[in-house]
Amino acid sequence: MTDPVSVNRALFRPHQWGRPVMDINPLGQVVAKLEHGEVALIDVVKRLRGFGYDLPAVIRFPELITRQATNLHDAFEKAIHESGYSNRYTGLYPLKVNPMAHVAKTILKTTPFGLEAGSKAELVEALSLAIPAGRPVLVNGHKDAVMMQAMLECSHLGHRVIPIVEKLHEVERLFAVARRLKIKPRFGVRVRLHARGSGRWEDSAGERAKFGLNSFEILQLVDYLKKENALDCWELLHFHIGSQVTEVRPISQAINEAARIFCQLHK
Repeated sequence: MTDPVSVNRALFRPHQWGRPVMDINPLGQVVAKLEHGEVALIDVVKRLRGFGYDLPAVIRFPELITRQATNLHDAFEKAIHESGYSNRYTGLYPLKVNPMAHVAKTILKTTPFGLEAGSKAELVEALSLAIPAGRPVLVNGHKDAVMMQAMLECSHLGHRVIPIVEKLHEVERLFAVARRLKIKPRFGVRVRLHARGSGRWEDSAGERAKFGLNSFEILQLVDYLKKENALDCWELLHFHIGSQVTEVRPISQAINEAARIFCQLHK
């Protein structure tokens, strides 16, 4: 008789795509390995059908969301400790990945992560999630005057909302709205690196990318902020090299380039 564990491991290969979370139990069933025991996915399917639901279905384990986010946070904390870095790591959960409220709430409740919003709708959702004090909400994407006003008013109410400037004219728009509201703005700047990512979305980064400030525009921004006596409003440097990066080298190159820009700006 063929061993069902070996057969199903060869068929479903959980040791390749799901380690250490997914596995095959002695009955040959696909199981999720959780803190308080294993859950066979076939049992979940049977219960769903018992409630009158049909397949396909998405089965989500909040514990696994927490585990993955915690592993990421701990990896950075370990590297920070080993390298003697004097600051800290703050992770951000991009709402575009999965905007469902219970997913985002799990992240906020069980991890020290903040949020990243890329549209008005995502910003509204982020502010409705009872974000713990001090957690940042970074806002990317197109930002018109109405959205600028919403972000500034949220900051005035105690939320740590930081718009990411991706075009030079956005800075002037931000300051125009801030002057009208009599609120001191805070913002980050997306720099357009020469380094590119790899994989499907590599064309969204690099010197020909649509978004981000190049070196000349960054110098123009510094001059503008000096005239406004507002250099302290610039809080962070942001860059993006694409999604689903398939190689480590582009990440290393991008970090090195961004670090050089950061150091020169600090000087």
